[in-house]
Amino acid sequence: MDQAKIIVDSVKFQLAKDGYPSAFEWIQNRMKYVQSSKFRKGTISSNSTDGKDSHKKKESYPPIDETTLEFINSQLKTIVKNEVANAKDEVPHLDEEVEPSAYFFTLTSEFLRRNKGWKNENSFTNPHHLTRLEKLIDTRSQASESLLIFKILKRIIDNSRIAFKKRYPKEVT
Repeated sequence: MDQAKIIVDSVKFQLAKDGYPSAFEWIQNRMKYVQSSKFRKGTISSNSTDGKDSHKKKESYPPIDETTLEFINSQLKTIVKNEVANAKDEVPHLDEEVEPSAYFFTLTSEFLRRNKGWKNENSFTNPHHLTRLEKLIDTRSQASESLLIFKILKRIIDNSRIAFKKRYPKEVT
C-alpha cells in the first residue's frame, strides 16, 4: 500500500470518526470547484465542539446477561492478548503508562457490556463506535493511530464473537 493511500484512508477514517462521513468527498469536490473557477479566495469557518460533553456523567451499564459477563471475565483477556501479540509492530503507540492489552481489554469490555447486539457481525463497523467507546472510558486516540486502533479492536471483537459462539452455541440468537 503506497503512502498516499494510507494517508487518504487515515484522513477519511478520522473524518468519519469525528462525525463528518461525507466531508472528504466534499473537500475533494470543493477543491475541484476552486481550481476550476476563477474565484480563488474564500473563508473557512469552523464551529468548535470541544468540551461540549466534558460535563456529561458516565453512562451506567445496561443489564447484561450472565453468559456474556462470564465470557468477559474468563475469556476476553486471552483473546485480547493474542490479538495484540499478532499485531506485532502494528500496535499503536499509547502513553507510557498504558499497556496495549489493558487498553484494548477496556475498550472491548465496554463494547460487549454496552452493546446487546455485539454478537452480530455488523455491530462494530463504524468509526463512531470507537468514538463513543473512547468517550465512555474518557480517552481519545491520536488521529494518526485511530484507524489502526479501530482495525485491531474490530479483530478482537470478531474473535470474541467467534469464541463466544463456540463456547455458548445455545446462547447465540
